[in-house]
Amino acid sequence: MLLIFIAGCGTVPDKPLVTKTKTIVVTTPSPLLRDCKIDAPPAIDDYMSADMSGREDMMATYSTQLLKNLKNCNDQIDSITKFQDEQVKLYQK
Repeated sequence: MLLIFIAGCGTVPDKPLVTKTKTIVVTTPSPLLRDCKIDAPPAIDDYMSADMSGREDMMATYSTQLLKNLKNCNDQIDSITKFQDEQVKLYQK
């Protein structure tokens, strides 16, 4: 029985094993979190005073602007997704 205790004493480390952890918080860059810019529609007075052709032109132009706004917003979301994927890869190493 004494031999078991002697063998056990030889396996105890001299210094206790201490694991230090450090938490690093990485947030999405603030420029990527800004609201998407959405253009305003034509002014009501301008729209109402325009003839039919002018109104159609205003609405076509506004539709094109909204599509550009949507593309820019989607690009911003893609940038956020790319950033997050890069951060995940850093922590998986």
